[in-house]
Amino acid sequence: NEHQGFAPCWNRAGGFSFEACCPQKGRGANPWCFDAIFTEERCCEESDNEPQCWERARLQMSTSLAMAEAELAASGSAHMYAQVD
Repeated sequence: NEHQGFAPCWNRAGGFSFEACCPQKGRGANPWCFDAIFTEERCCEESDNEPQCWERARLQMSTSLAMAEAELAASGSAHMYAQVD
């Protein structure tokens, strides 16, 4: 079974896939695939569905969302959009 990265990155809307987004032979990663939550580091690492990876990802996502909420509160804006499936 070939490495396919962290599965939740590819189970979201947008048609993202390991092959299209992560570094492959002869080319780097596609920066359009990643954001503050779904990072290249998280999505392309050799993690697959290991429990430790899920816990690390949950912690990082919680931290990212908390930082985004704090920025939103500081900006005075009433809108924030984040897609987490």
